[in-house]
Amino acid sequence: MSIINTDKWITFDNRDKILELQEICSALRINDVKIRDPDNPAKLNEAKLVSFYF
Repeated sequence: MSIINTDKWITFDNRDKILELQEICSALRINDVKIRDPDNPAKLNEAKLVSFYF
């Protein structure tokens, strides 16, 4: 499992390939989530939760 800030996710050059792989591989899941901002816990930041099951 990995949590990736959405701003960081957008910078990935290969994110289209990762999303295509998700379509093919049922063990890979990428979900949109909201996480608390460490500097301001009242604020929620958008992120991606990447999970791989085997």
